[in-house]
Amino acid sequence: MEPLTPEDVAKEYGLPVGAILEAIDYCLHNQELLDADRARESARLKAAGRDQRTYVSSNSKPEE
Repeated sequence: MEPLTPEDVAKEYGLPVGAILEAIDYCLHNQELLDADRARESARLKAAGRDQRTYVSSNSKPEE
């Protein structure tokens, strides 16, 4: 599967191409910040025991 172009993403999500390009630029220039945020979130999920793929919330109900 080929990666989507910014134009493809814009069309898929109904957004202006400029917004997609701005988001890409932000990610490229703030990699350390984004990596640190992902690490904090991963640690938070692990500490809560929600880091397993099969996690189901204790208040979820089976489908009928």
